[in-house]
Amino acid sequence: MDESQPTRLEKFVVDSVLALQRVGLGELTQNAALRGLAKRLLLRADSPPRLRAIASGVGRGLKLQVLDGTPKSYWMGTHELTTQALLLDQIKSGMTVYDCGANIGYFSVIFARLVGPAGRIFAFEPSPDSLQCLHVAREINGLNNLTVVPQAVWDRKEMLHFVRCAPDASSVSDHVEGVFGKSSEQKEHIEVPAISLDELVYKQGNPPPDFIKIDVEGSEGEAVAGACRLLSECRPSLLLEIHGAPGRRVWQFLKELNYVATNVATGEVPRTVDEFAIWKRQYLAVPA
Repeated sequence: MDESQPTRLEKFVVDSVLALQRVGLGELTQNAALRGLAKRLLLRADSPPRLRAIASGVGRGLKLQVLDGTPKSYWMGTHELTTQALLLDQIKSGMTVYDCGANIGYFSVIFARLVGPAGRIFAFEPSPDSLQCLHVAREINGLNNLTVVPQAVWDRKEMLHFVRCAPDASSVSDHVEGVFGKSSEQKEHIEVPAISLDELVYKQGNPPPDFIKIDVEGSEGEAVAGACRLLSECRPSLLLEIHGAPGRRVWQFLKELNYVATNVATGEVPRTVDEFAIWKRQYLAVPA
């Protein structure tokens, strides 16, 4: 497999983003409009999957197999720098981490590095193309502490109708049909298996998580609903990406389970569900 090197433009963008961080303007990298523009500008035009080494950041040197629609920020290492800094603080050696919505494995391989050989990573991904890349990332980096789970995370074990999106979709990736309203009949639909995190722990006997990342394209309410027992008993920290209205259900569960959510980009604690359930907003939620 061809391992491509960063172009001059890519290196320039890496240096620019890191410079913003150094001068205290890192919040600009979290701006939704700028992130959308960057995604459109930095999409790959190559058809075949390629192997790329992450050029900077916490994942520097780790390798990813990338797809047509994989943003260059993934292998440049500039993807979600504020989140990377948070993970350095939160993830410790020996932890068990669940990566729900692992995509091609960008954060999965970072988690695996941070927890070390004594830790465990469970990476959940139902989308076939991303799943294949995730398997490659595990093997090419020799990550024996990473377990790939080829399923969606849901509130129960069942088969789900999954909508596949174009590689250059700027708003949302592959997702469960109906979470954003009625899906277009012209889009490709497939069936994927789903599991709840409570099922994985309490019925299948897997180790409970110390930390859970949930970025599941509008299914975050169902994912949290299917983890209520382990959240109540094990009290892991949560890294949540909220996709607007589906986050209202997450807010209710967090209140019932006595969790406090903090905006990753601003450090602010939302006071109401309307402040919380905003499109593409990331939160760290911890037990109160």
